[in-house]
Amino acid sequence: MEKKWTICVEDGEVTVGKLGSEKGTIQWDEQYEDARITMEENCTHGCYAITCGISGWFVHTAYFSKYPDAIMAYKRMKEEIEHLCNVDDTNKTEEIGIFINRW
Repeated sequence: MEKKWTICVEDGEVTVGKLGSEKGTIQWDEQYEDARITMEENCTHGCYAITCGISGWFVHTAYFSKYPDAIMAYKRMKEEIEHLCNVDDTNKTEEIGIFINRW
């Protein structure tokens, strides 16, 4: 069965439009296995925030001032997180470090 990203739902409701962890409005919120990525607009630390992570491994937030930059980063980060989910645990810490330094 092919793994794929799905829209996040909490308490039976889609999270898009709700208040996010960076105090902005959630624009995109998806999960893949134990990973999640969320993009918020009008945040306290910048116009756009992307928070992502893998349960038990890391959580990271990156900030962007322009929508085109944020949406491009969201798409690239999503691809990289999917890759991280499939990396062997012995190499995962190093690859996560590379990811965090890039973003």
